[in-house]
Amino acid sequence: MYKLSTKSQVEILRTLVEVCSIRSTERLTGHHRDTVMRLLVEAGKKAESVLNSKIKNIKTNHVQVDEAWTFVGKKNKNFGIDDIGDKSMGSQYVFVAIDRDTKLILTFRLGKRELRTCIPFINDLKHRIEGHTHITTDSYPPYTSGFIRGFIGIY
Repeated sequence: MYKLSTKSQVEILRTLVEVCSIRSTERLTGHHRDTVMRLLVEAGKKAESVLNSKIKNIKTNHVQVDEAWTFVGKKNKNFGIDDIGDKSMGSQYVFVAIDRDTKLILTFRLGKRELRTCIPFINDLKHRIEGHTHITTDSYPPYTSGFIRGFIGIY
């Protein structure tokens, strides 16, 4: 199997961090988009491992919680008849919790913008922070249920 040099890996990841698309990265670095994607998946798994092993018992005074829209595969407007029930495609949201002072990402979750995604996200946040924390949201209604279930334990 072809192994990328460390220099090539850094070049590809640096290009992606600068918000270049997969195809732009392919053109700029000369590496096929499948290679770029494999490296991106590997880097993501390593980042998740670091997040899960290091981001525990964080003492923070203020956490900001928000979600950002993205899509997987294709946008909802381009769905065909076979795509309609596929929850893994189309509009998705990245729920993210950030320490306001350090900008440390405490946790994140990708999924539909619904309570089913919100609750595990909030439960994960609860297990990563320690002590009393002020949490700010954009008043998205499922946060209220999620925080009551996750932090207070009322269902």
